Amino acid sequence: MKPLSFIQLKLIALLILGLAFALSMFIPDINYRSEITDYFRKDNPEVENFHQLEARFGLQQTLLVLLTSEQGSFLNPHSINTLFGLVQNIEALDGVARTQSLLSTAISNQRQDTRSLYRHLDSGAPLTDSVLGQLADNVSQSTLLAQDGTVASIQIAFTEQDKISALYPQLNNILQQQFAQAGHGTVSMLGPVEIKHALHQALLHDGFYLMPLVLIIGLGVLWYFLRSWWLVASGATSIIIALWLTAGMVGWLKLTINQTSALAFCIAFIIALADIIHLLMSFTHQDPALSRHDAMLNALRSNFVSLFLTSLTTGIGFLSLNGSSSPVFATFGNIAAIGVACAFAAAVSITPIMAVLINTRARNLEPDVFQRWSKSLSQFRSGLNGWHYGVFYGASLALCACLFLNEYHNDPLDYFADDSPIIQATDLSEAAFGVHHPISVQLDSKTRDGIYAEGFIRSVKAFENWLEAHPQVAHHNSYLTVLT
Repeated sequence: MKPLSFIQLKLIALLILGLAFALSMFIPDINYRSEITDYFRKDNPEVENFHQLEARFGLQQTLLVLLTSEQGSFLNPHSINTLFGLVQNIEALDGVARTQSLLSTAISNQRQDTRSLYRHLDSGAPLTDSVLGQLADNVSQSTLLAQDGTVASIQIAFTEQDKISALYPQLNNILQQQFAQAGHGTVSMLGPVEIKHALHQALLHDGFYLMPLVLIIGLGVLWYFLRSWWLVASGATSIIIALWLTAGMVGWLKLTINQTSALAFCIAFIIALADIIHLLMSFTHQDPALSRHDAMLNALRSNFVSLFLTSLTTGIGFLSLNGSSSPVFATFGNIAAIGVACAFAAAVSITPIMAVLINTRARNLEPDVFQRWSKSLSQFRSGLNGWHYGVFYGASLALCACLFLNEYHNDPLDYFADDSPIIQATDLSEAAFGVHHPISVQLDSKTRDGIYAEGFIRSVKAFENWLEAHPQVAHHNSYLTVLT
């Protein structure tokens, strides 16, 4: 094909750079959202059932707080009053719908009036031995207090989804200041809200630490083969502009990202790095007698079609994810396709312009690293005998057989390291209450007050008996507990 002139390349590079600047204003508009329901279509029956559950019982995004006392059991006046002060301050926050804790337990006073322990304390009534005894009996088989009494839980429900992010730091400050820093014990947090927060923090960590590390390693590989810091700088500039342009287009299109779709930016980086390596390696292998401008034009002419077709087919492959039943994977495919296109555009415009600005010795290194590797690999392959190939194919088949050893495990906690706070909180929850993941089951009688019908109660009781027969179920609770 007829190559572009450098004047045309400069104009294209300026156009791409101008477009990146113009789209920069949309980068803050990128919306981050971490909801498990986003992985499913809105018409999915399970999603519809979940929204019905929230409509009837309130927002299901809860925060589970585990308080570990360093002063022994919570079943004493001092610890209960400390817990009462915490719950009061938490419920006073705008956006907290309700809490469930040890204080939600029903007790009877001397007048035989039954009310929650929270209302009992709120009225100024004392914590007598009788009240403490009732409390110990009522929570003995619950998930509100551990068997040894040293771990108490507070489950916090919220009024609106949008208020959770703003309330999280306030809740954390209250818990740390009034419990942990006051010397009462330690605070651990779990539940859907904490998982979302931890995933968000992991994404920010990857953005600030992992991505720069990946960039440095990628550029290190680039330098290893090119042995020219200027060519590496040219490639780095091209990669940064490609990612910059991708982010701007994502914001302009108002796409929503989460932990999965954000990985598309890593895909864009890898594709951009591959394009640059192809182009610059070809540039360094041109005839040293050619000027650097002519050498770059030759490299573009010999690689443009292959880079274009590779980018085109890769982009089409990612766009095919729009046929997925999961909107998140469709968004991932769209962002990755945008990144592939931006990587190609930056590689064939920004990289050539920058690479030829300074004359480097990369084209005069003979033989270069790549050629030495190729020669050594060729010599190794020539020395192989028939039995070597037999061993190789036998090992390959053996590894293929290991495919059946893979296990599918879709636990969101697998995203975190074993020493992370959320895993430690999970271990504490399992040790104290035997609970790993709670689930909610919605039973609809389809009739008014149908849950009080004898047949319906019998069915629910049979289901509870079935749960009790399975040791994997640590605790279960239903409205029958209140009725009885």
